[in-house]
Amino acid sequence: MKNRLASLDAARALAVMAVVAVHVSYCFPALPIPAQTILDMGQYGVQLFFVISALTVFMTLENDAAHHKKPATVVLRFYVKRFFRIAPFYYCAIAVYALIDWFVADRLHATFVVLGAHGIWAVIANVFFVHALAPHAINDVVPGGWSIGIEMFFYAIAPALFYWIRSAPKRLIAVASIVALCVAATVLAAGNQLTKVADDTYLYFWPGTQVPCFMVGICLWCRARELLTRGTILSTEKAALAWLVIVGALALTYETGVGHNTFPLLSPILAAVAAGGLIALLSDHRVGRAGIQRVLSIGRESYGIYIWHFAIVFASMKFFGGHGIFALKSPTASLILYPAVFAAALALSYVCALVSDIAIQRPANRLARRILTAISSTAPVAAGRVTTELDPASPVVEQVD
Repeated sequence: MKNRLASLDAARALAVMAVVAVHVSYCFPALPIPAQTILDMGQYGVQLFFVISALTVFMTLENDAAHHKKPATVVLRFYVKRFFRIAPFYYCAIAVYALIDWFVADRLHATFVVLGAHGIWAVIANVFFVHALAPHAINDVVPGGWSIGIEMFFYAIAPALFYWIRSAPKRLIAVASIVALCVAATVLAAGNQLTKVADDTYLYFWPGTQVPCFMVGICLWCRARELLTRGTILSTEKAALAWLVIVGALALTYETGVGHNTFPLLSPILAAVAAGGLIALLSDHRVGRAGIQRVLSIGRESYGIYIWHFAIVFASMKFFGGHGIFALKSPTASLILYPAVFAAALALSYVCALVSDIAIQRPANRLARRILTAISSTAPVAAGRVTTELDPASPVVEQVD
């Protein structure tokens, strides 16, 4: 259990650092093109989060299914955990970013906008977590909120998937069907512009493009459960295969995505395949002994870091952006200063995440525990002792993916 969580927390840390890295780079428009292109690959940290999410969701469902007879109880517990892990933090972010947007526009008269134009219906869509289905709401109420909408979309179907794919044939049918439906929906929506849909547009963010990434996590869980849960040592051949998958998938991600933009809609699933290989390597017991423990605290706070780092980046733009006080025109100077600003942004985001954890998440966890206790006290026991603690793999205590 400890190794499993360590490997996933390490993956979360890498994912959130990649996302922070690419967004901090926007503060330095003079960065050399090769450096900017490499940093742009950091956007695919979100797909790493999606693969991790699929793994942790199936771990949690499997753990609860082993302790509770009724699927309805397992599903109810799942949604209680998910809601109290995601919603309190996200609702706070809606309010905070609305306040920041007002302050920047009305008091600072900044030349950049924090949030895209949106109305009350976009806010309502975010409150009910259906904004992944609304072009006007998917990413304009909370910066980066599109990924939370995609997460919630996956959670809506995850329990049904879990109970359906109990055998290999059903697993293949389910995964293939979901991918086929996503592809068909995207083809219909994009029409003859399929290969020309750009990053940061609705059809890039929407479920049809992103949900297949979760299927990679499901397949990895079904095929490599022992490695993920016990941290066994990968054979030389399997480690080499994992590296081959990572390098090959990242090369294709670069070609189709930020590198040459030959097929942007294909880049997320390719990035997810690379993420699967990375998680397999991180789950190797030897990796945990090689110093990966140092980044686990970042992984544990990755949800908070992800949510709040946008505010830190916006503030950094005020100083280092194109019209900022300390705007740099020199590529060399930008390259030298970038690491310091990245480290500062990551550190400040981490502090904000810790404060939010104390003020928001811990009270939410306590309320979730009381609800889970009530559910467990009335539910039939499947086997063994039922605990009302939040298990270590629980979505209530894990970081969002």
